[in-house]
Amino acid sequence: MMYTETFKILLVIALYRNWAIQQWDIVAAYLQALLKHDIYITNINEDRETKYWKLHKALYGLKQAGHKLLKMLCDIMNICGMC
Repeated sequence: MMYTETFKILLVIALYRNWAIQQWDIVAAYLQALLKHDIYITNINEDRETKYWKLHKALYGLKQAGHKLLKMLCDIMNICGMC
């Protein structure tokens, strides 16, 4: 699998450069990524009223949510000089 190879390479680089290795669990990870395009969702309540909401951040289930999260993490890594 491609991700395991990438992970192993990152571990080797970290060991070579004497970096501290940490692991995090990002709570609601997809909710951290901002959306570039306007996406609206609808909700119909019990009174059959339709409400429209504009999303500002990605949600689980959106096709672009994983991509947006990965791009955000890569941007952070670039700022830290890791790429």
